[in-house]
Amino acid sequence: MEKATVTYSTARKPDLQVSIPGQEPIIPKLSEQEGYYREIDYFIRAILDDRPIKRAAPESSRLSVAMVESEIASIESRGRIATRPSKITR
Repeated sequence: MEKATVTYSTARKPDLQVSIPGQEPIIPKLSEQEGYYREIDYFIRAILDDRPIKRAAPESSRLSVAMVESEIASIESRGRIATRPSKITR
């Protein structure tokens, strides 16, 4: 498996393939549900059941968005962007 290649493309079916030189591609069995469906389902069930959201706490989501915004700013300015480290407490 050291020379295997994993490819994912929504432009073809199956989306995910593992290729090993000299062998037929391996097609991993995946859930029929898309990842976002499971995330939204988890979020809605937590709200309806009045449970805390543990998988993607709001602070973690905020930091993810801030990181993407910094990456976009870095690309647009073609340089480094100073960011402040932030601590997530659990």
